[in-house]
Amino acid sequence: SSDIYCFGVIMWELVGRTLPFPDLIWPSLIEDKIMRGIRPTVPIDTRPDYVRLMEKCWSQQPEDRPTSLQVIGSLESM
Repeated sequence: SSDIYCFGVIMWELVGRTLPFPDLIWPSLIEDKIMRGIRPTVPIDTRPDYVRLMEKCWSQQPEDRPTSLQVIGSLESM
């Protein structure tokens, strides 16, 4: 599930074209935000089906994240 979370972050980096939380230079501050459920803002022009998958991948609860096969299926259907 941690790999799926990371994949969700990579999905965000592809549409955001930057690193998440670029204003924070200390990893511990980024970790604090993530642990509180804060995620980077998704660009407004991002496809809704892409956003749904990305948000599922970085769900706060690991058991709510899709499996790698589910991710592949979602991407193929896009």
